[in-house]
Amino acid sequence: MLSWLKGLKFGSLLDAGCAHADFLKALAPNRPEVKLYGCDICKELMEHNTATIQGIQFATVDLSKEPFPNVAQFDMVVTSEVLEHIEDWKLALQNLMRYSSRYLLVTVPAGKRYPIDQRIGHFRHYTIEDVQSVLEEGGFRVLKARYWGFPFHSLYKWAINSFSPDRIYEAFGEKPYGPLKKAFCHFLFGLFYLNNLFPSGGGQLLMLAERPQAQGSQS
Repeated sequence: MLSWLKGLKFGSLLDAGCAHADFLKALAPNRPEVKLYGCDICKELMEHNTATIQGIQFATVDLSKEPFPNVAQFDMVVTSEVLEHIEDWKLALQNLMRYSSRYLLVTVPAGKRYPIDQRIGHFRHYTIEDVQSVLEEGGFRVLKARYWGFPFHSLYKWAINSFSPDRIYEAFGEKPYGPLKKAFCHFLFGLFYLNNLFPSGGGQLLMLAERPQAQGSQS
């Protein structure tokens, strides 16, 4: 995601569904000139982010119902691993298009919806055609689109759903993390970067689009 933003000019960015704001915190040192915003549906988490993270404005927003308060549009809107948790995902994506004056970067799960995906609240998974059709109906032009995650993320998804997904979810989604569990997660985090060596394939979909009137704005 960060690599796809390189070379694009934008003065403001909204991470819609930002959760703990990891993406915003990773972006901030590299783009100090950009005004950063984050929103999520969880009020307590947004209040925590506001109290602990400097230089980023946060707000509680239901993407299927309301806009970001006091800001009409952003040059760049990012939404990562969010739409699959919203039953009326098309309405949420249409709202995100209204938020964006120039660019929209979307990531969602693709491929098979495994039992563990259903347990964590995935209503559906997507194809490039699913997302592209809604974006084009809203007047956006797709600049880049790819599937990501082959082979290591794909193998990981298969493995956790082959070996008791309920126990794995309880262990990693509900219980405290000790040193071994943290080390394993850091190992996976690093391993997944090797997926970038493969040009396509996998269970994640990334798509970058822009408004037609903004064409030619890339540097």
